[in-house]
Amino acid sequence: MTEIQNPASNVDRLLRYREVEQVTGFRRSTIYLWMSKGLFPKPLKIGRAVAWRERDIQQWMHERVEAMA
Repeated sequence: MTEIQNPASNVDRLLRYREVEQVTGFRRSTIYLWMSKGLFPKPLKIGRAVAWRERDIQQWMHERVEAMA
């Protein structure tokens, strides 16, 4: 049987501020502060909007957990 792959599964999902806040538990002001200090992934600019790659946020969270261990 041939396995059919979903083309959308190969595309990075983009997260907007509200989703990033929900996933990380941090508010917008903290995210901006950490971005200015180089402690949080920079967003992509899409027109006037910004969004983060989901994998960048997941990797950042994983690195924070590993640093605590």
